This record gives sequence, C-alpha cells and structure tokens, in this order.
Amino acid sequence: GLRAGSAPSADAGGKVPGAEKNAGKPGENAAKDTRIPANTSAKIAENISHGDALPVSSPILKPITATELLKKVTKRFALMQSAGGFAFAFDGEEDVFFTEDAPVKFAALFDGEREIVCYDAKKLWHFLDKNGVKVGGRVKFLDLMLYAYVLNPGSGNSGLAPLISAFLHEVTDVDDPCADKLLKLEPVLRKKIKEDGEEKVLDELELPLIPILAEVEKTGFRISVAHMKEFGDALGELAKELAGRICFQAGGEFNINSPKQLGEVLFERLGLPVKKKKSK
Repeated sequence: GLRAGSAPSADAGGKVPGAEKNAGKPGENAAKDTRIPANTSAKIAENISHGDALPVSSPILKPITATELLKKVTKRFALMQSAGGFAFAFDGEEDVFFTEDAPVKFAALFDGEREIVCYDAKKLWHFLDKNGVKVGGRVKFLDLMLYAYVLNPGSGNSGLAPLISAFLHEVTDVDDPCADKLLKLEPVLRKKIKEDGEEKVLDELELPLIPILAEVEKTGFRISVAHMKEFGDALGELAKELAGRICFQAGGEFNINSPKQLGEVLFERLGLPVKKKKSK
C-alpha cells in the first residue's frame, strides 16, 4: 500500500533517533486532561524538542476501486477527503482504503441509512453536490468538528490534528488522510460530551442542522442592500445612545469593550458585590 506522510528516518545502524527515549507504553507521556488545549501544536513542538514526542502515526493506504468500495460498504464508516481522492475506514478493519475514482461512481454510499464519520461535513456536502452526488435524507454525518465545538464552543476551529493529539495522544500530519483516526476519535469525543451533559445538543440540534445549513448556503437568499445599510446605521446610533447612558450611569467615560475597565467600573467605582466561585 501507500504510506501517507513521513516517519523519522533511521541512521546507518538502523536505529531511529530518539527511539530509546520514547520507548514505553503508547501514550505514556501524553497529558491525561481531555480538554482541547489552545496551544496543542506548541506543546507538541516543545515535547519533540525535549525528546518526549507523542507517537507519530501515518496510515497505510490500500488502493480500492469504486466498484470494490461499494461491495465493502457498511452502515457506518469514516470518510476523509484529501488531495487526489478519498480515504475510507470501516469498523473492524485496520486498513485505510483510498480511491481516486470520482465520487459519482460511489454515490450509492451517500444514500440509504448511513452514519458517516467525518470532519467538516458541510464542506464535504458541498463538494459532493458540485460533483453530482446528492446526499440522501437518511444519511447522518457524525461531524467531529461539531463534536469539538460542543465540547468547547469558544475554541474555534483548531483543526483535526490537535483533536487527535489531545484525545488519542498521537501526532498526525495535517495532510494525512487518517480516516481510521476518525473512527477511533468519535466514541472518545462522544463519551466526553455525554459526561458534560451535552449529548442532546449534539444529536438533536447540531448534527441535524448540517444538511439544512448546507442547503441554505447553496441556495442563498436575496437582501436589500439599501435596507441593510439603513438598518446598520440605526443599530450604530442605538449603540452610541446606549454607550452614552452607560457612561452616564458609571459617572464618566470608559471603554465598554475593555473587560478590565468594565470590571473597575462595576466593582470598584459602583461597588457591586463580587461573588466568589466555590471550589469543587
């Protein structure tokens, strides 16, 4: 098969540099905190510089034709688009299958009752739509980008590689078509979401909205530019009026958008009580 990405090269004696330092159980040096750290990439680089890197994992890609792929299809599979084709992974199989065939040749995969584990389902939906593939109504995208959002709404889209690092304790190249990692990652993220009590938000709100929002993005809607400008000007005037009233109540002007200045006004100048957080 084909290997995606690259691995550390061996020296003349056949040893991989740093192998002795990194020997041990998989994930032995990985952090146990399952939150998504904002500086995951920086931490990975720091660990590598100290000879304490997480294991690098690149999938072995097994070529497969669209015809063969349709024979292997199951109700649930992972799909990842990459340069030149698509990578597939199936429950119970270690191989990652890669096809360069046009998606219209395996369009049947996107019809019927399916669960497709992926990352950024709307992007995938639009690509399939532009290439003549209509996604069926009974297809359910298990979008790990939305899983990450539900876990930490303020984190933004940090990418798939940091998720794999934080939750699977492996380093994956951002360009690797690691469909197998998607299958491993989905239950791990779902367990964390369930522990946080957010499973209903994921399954009844975020995931069902994927095809709806994709259709809205495709169709679009007309707006009146003149009315939008008029509305924007009205909001701007209202914001100025409210800012003036706030500063009057505060006893002087300050930057309302500054958390520091706002805190000083509320708790020092106005003397509002501060509620201390109880430690769990």
